[in-house]
Amino acid sequence: MENISDLKSKAINGSLWSMLEQFSMLFVQFIVGVILARLLSPGDYGLLALTMVFSGVSAAITDGGFEKSLIHKKDLSSVQINTIFFINIVLGMVMVFVIILFAPMVAIFFNAPKLTMVLRIMSIGIIINAAGQTPSALLRKHLAFKKISYSHIFGSVLGGIVGIILAMSGSGVWALVISTLTSQLIMLLGYLYCSSWRPKLEFSYSSIKSMLSFGLTILFSSIVFFVIQQFNNMAVGRYYNKTQLGLFHRGSRLPELITSVVEGVVLKMAFPVFSKVQDNNDQLSEVLKKTIQILAFITFPLMTILFSNARDLTIILFTKKWEGSIIFLEFFCIVKLFYPFIIIYKEVLLVKGQAALSSKILVGFSILEIICVLAFISHGVIYVIISSLIMAVFQYLTYLWFFSKKINISVIDQLGWIGKYVFAAFLVFLVTVITDKVLSFSQISLLLKLLIKLLAGVQVYILFAFVLKMKETVYIKNVTQFLTKGINAAL
Repeated sequence: MENISDLKSKAINGSLWSMLEQFSMLFVQFIVGVILARLLSPGDYGLLALTMVFSGVSAAITDGGFEKSLIHKKDLSSVQINTIFFINIVLGMVMVFVIILFAPMVAIFFNAPKLTMVLRIMSIGIIINAAGQTPSALLRKHLAFKKISYSHIFGSVLGGIVGIILAMSGSGVWALVISTLTSQLIMLLGYLYCSSWRPKLEFSYSSIKSMLSFGLTILFSSIVFFVIQQFNNMAVGRYYNKTQLGLFHRGSRLPELITSVVEGVVLKMAFPVFSKVQDNNDQLSEVLKKTIQILAFITFPLMTILFSNARDLTIILFTKKWEGSIIFLEFFCIVKLFYPFIIIYKEVLLVKGQAALSSKILVGFSILEIICVLAFISHGVIYVIISSLIMAVFQYLTYLWFFSKKINISVIDQLGWIGKYVFAAFLVFLVTVITDKVLSFSQISLLLKLLIKLLAGVQVYILFAFVLKMKETVYIKNVTQFLTKGINAAL
């Protein structure tokens, strides 16, 4: 078994590279998103939301659950790796055929004629993603996050540049489509360049039989997870017009961008690191605790700052035509707060061989959420988010309870891991609200007012972190030194 100190060193180094990667991608996606939001109407943005419904589910099916199987299995043969690679390719081709065939019917169902061609072109990305699953998983298995980061940074930057150019030339929805495909292609080339593995004409179904149970369970969970994530968009798109869907989706984007950064920095490393210590409950508990605290340290202040400045951020970034998305943004900040923690507990159950249990929990709450959404959606779009919030809270508590039974850590103790971070986030919210009230009597611009509130909130959180001597502050120093060295090297 690998030494825990070596794992910690690799995890810290990986987190720094993942952080650089995710912030680079966040910056590009943020810039492209702002430009598109200013150029497109809420109705056009609703069309984009519908394409993401099918691309997300297709990605889950293409993976087939084998990505985590590759990471989880300790000893892999060449024929097993190549068999999984070709299975992913075949699944991708099947999904592309299905989407091309049924795209017109989907467009009719949602009363969106333009959706047919958008779906068909976006389906090209399924094949690209399928080809990248295996080399990406192998790099992640060996904690080669630096190489993964290179691929993602170059992909996001080049794809973002293409998207910005097309958006500014008036290409509208196609700017995001071409940008996405460009990013996916560059990332695939990066995986292949950085990985020592190359595809070979090897295939043996019997060689992966032992991996099927685990992989198919992951596949089922992934499909359900993506479906429930996108079901709300489908429901709003079906029951309401594309403008309402556009506002709903726009409200979810900033919280999703933040959680995607958190997932990239922490959650991508969680499964391979947990897999290394899966047989030692004491080490697993310690790694889990540290992971949960890092998640809380990053997520709580970011979501709190976004929630308390939702109105000013929306108007400044996206203009007043998106004012209707503010209420959705505020609710999504609360809903998305639970997602990283739910996912991390799900990962722990997987490495402990409890994939079936994790699937049952996910399916149970997914069904309940769908029932709630269908029951209350006629009363207003806001009830869709309220249903998601209720289910997220109960699902989080359920995972806490199940995990307390697995390695004997009480629910209260697990909640205690994040107590100080909750209090710190509350202080940030309080300071932001008070600052907003004080500045409301002045004649300063909305932008200057927002900057002052952001600065006040960040300073309060950092001060609180250092006063309590939160160990996570070490990461701030490490990241600063890491980025400084990178900039100096570049110069």
